[in-house]
Amino acid sequence: MDKKAVGYAGEALVLKHYTSNGYTPREQNYTIRWWEIDCIVENDKYIVFVEVKVVNHIDDLQSFITGKKLYYVQKTIEQYLHTHDIDKDPRLDIVFVKHGVIIEIFENIALG
Repeated sequence: MDKKAVGYAGEALVLKHYTSNGYTPREQNYTIRWWEIDCIVENDKYIVFVEVKVVNHIDDLQSFITGKKLYYVQKTIEQYLHTHDIDKDPRLDIVFVKHGVIIEIFENIALG
């Protein structure tokens, strides 16, 4: 499977996880010039911006959460919130997938 197909499979797995936990999908692959948000889901309280990382050959998950990456994700979230009428609390989750299994979910990453 090529890299894009692996990424899309990871996103589908994560989306299924959120929908089975009561979230409704809102958008996938929301893109602006700074970045892409893989999945946007919502429930009664939150709109959740989900960044999916497939890490089949990596063990150091912390290396994927750099200040630069968070900066671009935050700018993308700000743009989304600015252009959509949202009355829910925004939340950023980063989900790590390894060999078709969710191995770690970092919920509510601080938005600066």
